[in-house]
Amino acid sequence: MALDTAKCMANIVAKIEAQTTVEKQVEFLQLHSSYALKAVLGYGMDPGVKWLLPDGDPPYRPLFEAADQEGRFYVECKKLIYFVDSPEGREVKPLKREQLFIQVLESVDPRDAKLLLRMKHRQIKIMPEAIKIAFPNLWEAWGQSVAAPIAVPPPIMEVVVNEEPFHEEPFQELQPQTAVKRGRGRPKGSTKKEVA
Repeated sequence: MALDTAKCMANIVAKIEAQTTVEKQVEFLQLHSSYALKAVLGYGMDPGVKWLLPDGDPPYRPLFEAADQEGRFYVECKKLIYFVDSPEGREVKPLKREQLFIQVLESVDPRDAKLLLRMKHRQIKIMPEAIKIAFPNLWEAWGQSVAAPIAVPPPIMEVVVNEEPFHEEPFQELQPQTAVKRGRGRPKGSTKKEVA
């Protein structure tokens, strides 16, 4: 099934939160599985994620309802890494981070802007058991650093190309280049008096 990015992410999260059983929440989580939904769960519920924004809601002007920006959250959710304690987030100065967050809030659907603020305040009400069943890999990564180092796997096998020693060719010195004539026949950097 193709992902319907025309749906407002806040509406999808509200549908999931409205389900009263773990099984129903798992069904809706898997039905609407996307990078954006996993970002909502990860940034909004993971205890290992620390937001680097000031407490409270920033002053922003929400878009008007008729702006038709319901799918914009799917693009803007990739910027969330700059608002949390991560290598990318620590590179951004606090004032710039706050300005960027306000820009994101003002560019998404007003319902999605409220969802972003709920994520920041950890007010997402999806059952952790449902997340554990629906997305076990996401659940296992919780509590770790946002940018946990990736372990480098050991090499599968060593490849020996040739057992003979490698002999390098002797280095040849480069000859100085002569000036190339440009334009009216004068080399670069010369004046008329030098040529005459």
